Amino acid sequence: MSTKKLHGKIAVPTDNIIGASGLGHELSSILSQLGVIVIIIDVPFVTITNAILLYGTPTILINSVAILDAEPIETMSFEKFRRVIDVNFISHFNMVKIIITFIYWTAYCASKAALVSFHESLKYELFYSNFNIQTTLVVPGQLNTPLFQDVETPSRLLAPILDPIYVSEKIIKAIINNLSTEIYTPLYCSVLPVLRCMPIKFQKIFRHLSGIDKASRKYVLIKEIDYFDYEYILSLTILFIYILRNKNIFR
Repeated sequence: MSTKKLHGKIAVPTDNIIGASGLGHELSSILSQLGVIVIIIDVPFVTITNAILLYGTPTILINSVAILDAEPIETMSFEKFRRVIDVNFISHFNMVKIIITFIYWTAYCASKAALVSFHESLKYELFYSNFNIQTTLVVPGQLNTPLFQDVETPSRLLAPILDPIYVSEKIIKAIINNLSTEIYTPLYCSVLPVLRCMPIKFQKIFRHLSGIDKASRKYVLIKEIDYFDYEYILSLTILFIYILRNKNIFR
């Protein structure tokens, strides 16, 4: 691997504070040997802002800062929970925001992804505890509400706009039956978890062909991609085979 392209680049590892010994510290040592200017940050916002003025915009950002505070949810204080979220997630957004001047749907999507992960962790923690508590994750598509008034559905057949009453009835049914379940509606929402497991190139072509990134023209820049690639065809074939063999995932 040629390292000449790295010489003179500017890198910011977020956990490389004084005295650190984590992944960011090790990466910093290697990058420095390759001729990369590594910025040691102490107070993130102030230091990185000053560094941009002094050295220019960093070309390498390594969001590696993290803390671990493992504690059962019933005893964990809100302050501890908030600190973990602030360091492990919010700080990553802050660093990206400083360097990238535009982020469209990233905050919204990241918050929803965090909820999905939170539900998954909570579900299994409750399962192995003495609490008789059921959880239901609801992943709806576009709703006919003011929140989505600027969003145009790419296809009313494949991605219909949902009536909030329809979704509410599904949730009420889960509550009445005391179910611990996940509600994906409409049909395409059931495919999304599978899509996340596919190669990134396939995800790009799926987004392109489905028109999902054109749904909100006001916020998203559309970039044309070459989808006549064997990896796309292979990935598409694998997805179709998975769907055919697991038809019950849509029921």
